[in-house]
Amino acid sequence: MRIVADTNVIFSGIFFGGIPGAIINAWRRDNIEFILSDEILDEYSEVGYRMIETPAFEDYLIFLRLLLNRSPLVTPSTLS
Repeated sequence: MRIVADTNVIFSGIFFGGIPGAIINAWRRDNIEFILSDEILDEYSEVGYRMIETPAFEDYLIFLRLLLNRSPLVTPSTLS
């Protein structure tokens, strides 16, 4: 299954578990694939930079690097 994950799902899944954590775990087991776009990556990065002074920043950065290596980057088409 291929999904586009909201930033809150990514953040909550990494740090708090629950259903977002189950989504992250499914991705780690290759049961789902996250689909990325430049806009989505910008939003993920913006959240990360707000955390730059926190101990959790390094964990988030590691996850984003893994995400970039394992997820396809697409260019969304416009609706007419």
